[in-house]
Amino acid sequence: MFLTFKDVKFDSWEATLDKIRGLLQEEYGRHQELLGSDKIAKYEKEYFMRIIEGTANEVDLTSALEKISKMLKSHYGKAPIIIIDEYDTPIQEGY
Repeated sequence: MFLTFKDVKFDSWEATLDKIRGLLQEEYGRHQELLGSDKIAKYEKEYFMRIIEGTANEVDLTSALEKISKMLKSHYGKAPIIIIDEYDTPIQEGY
């Protein structure tokens, strides 16, 4: 998985959170095969749908990468590699 925060340059927390929500939504959208997996629990699929539909709250978003990586590991039998680029951009912009 690859995420870049290079375009997360906003002057409000709400806008920053909305952009991060959108990035996670896109990444989850790339892995919709998990919704049909018999190795993923129903509650995990419900969580997945909250991310896809954009209804996930702030608490849901804090564990989104952890949860999708666990789901991918369950489905494929091996852990994914997560690459995060420009992770400090939102912090610098907030400063």
